[in-house]
Amino acid sequence: TTNTVAHTCTGTDLILFVYAFSNLTTDDTANMTCTYNGVAMTAVDSIFDTEPIDHAARNNKLFYLINPATGANNIVLTASSAYLRTQAASYTGVKQSAQPDSKNTGTLAVGGGTLTISTTVVADNCWMIIGGDSGDTTPTAGASTTARKTNGDGMFLGDSNGVVSTGSQSLAFTSVGVASRAGIVASFSPVVAATT
Repeated sequence: TTNTVAHTCTGTDLILFVYAFSNLTTDDTANMTCTYNGVAMTAVDSIFDTEPIDHAARNNKLFYLINPATGANNIVLTASSAYLRTQAASYTGVKQSAQPDSKNTGTLAVGGGTLTISTTVVADNCWMIIGGDSGDTTPTAGASTTARKTNGDGMFLGDSNGVVSTGSQSLAFTSVGVASRAGIVASFSPVVAATT
């Protein structure tokens, strides 16, 4: 019921994202918690996928932490399931308050290939991140998306690999299996230079 993964944060004006997954027949997203270096992370959003075929169900949750400790520290995910997975990415030059800028969740029914999730970006020069699960083969990045972490069990963590415009923007991932897909996207805004 606990999964511990080491992650190293470097730089300034940091934000850490952790995409978490648990395999449980009931919606356990409210009980999924995550810490980094012992500090509680905040949930961006969660989604419970009830029709994956390959698993009984999937609990998906995206966490973030502003100003995480630098250096190598442990991410600790806790949930009711005995089958837990995590993936993480950290970014520099990020505004240290009022995050995320926007967010959304999405699912794709059994038999689909590419899950595309849109969100309405508010601030200028945001980046976007996506966490998702397809529960089968290794996912690949979809349109306007760069993969940061993937594995053969279907987990995907990616981003926009650069700033996006305001308004409706989307990220996507693809998998060749027949299982359903579920995911969460968020935009996060940069440090704004002071004006005189």
